[in-house]
Amino acid sequence: MGTFLANQDTHIGSFSPFNDSPAIASVAMASAKSDAGPPPPRPSREMRRATSVRSTVTSNHQRLTNEGSLVDWANSHLPSRLQITDSAGSLCSGLALLRLAESIKGKPASPPVPDSAFPVDANDDKLDGLFRLFDFLLDNDVKMGNVSINDVRQGKRDKVMQLLKALKAWEDKGIAIAQNLVKAGVQASAQTGMFMTF
Repeated sequence: MGTFLANQDTHIGSFSPFNDSPAIASVAMASAKSDAGPPPPRPSREMRRATSVRSTVTSNHQRLTNEGSLVDWANSHLPSRLQITDSAGSLCSGLALLRLAESIKGKPASPPVPDSAFPVDANDDKLDGLFRLFDFLLDNDVKMGNVSINDVRQGKRDKVMQLLKALKAWEDKGIAIAQNLVKAGVQASAQTGMFMTF
């Protein structure tokens, strides 16, 4: 019997969490439940509503900040006479969008599009400039989504913003491609230099 107790004491002293003993598992679970305490109370309706209002205000602030930085980016490409000054109203005209796209590409549309080809306001029937703008964007693979010529003609803010985002993405893609080409050229010249030294 002394041997039995000694073995039992040794077994207890070398407790393993992976032991399949149901008694040990139930003691461990009871201990975990008592440590956790009662569940937290359910948030009140007012608390949930306040959280929802805060998240809406935050997302509106982020949207305005993003729009502000997009307007700043566009203005960095535009001549002073086409700068976006009223970021709360209609953002920019078709003329400004074309000049922005030409600036990103680094060369004007061919054949050149005169400023007079664009409508002056929503009632102006001159559409040639807008057609040329959309041709330029399509020819350069700018992802415009569902923006129409009429959206730009009417100065629909959300659609013009969509075009500004598409132009920014187009510029970012061009920069990334140029950086990759430079890296590839540096690597190729480094490899060529190694072959030349042998």
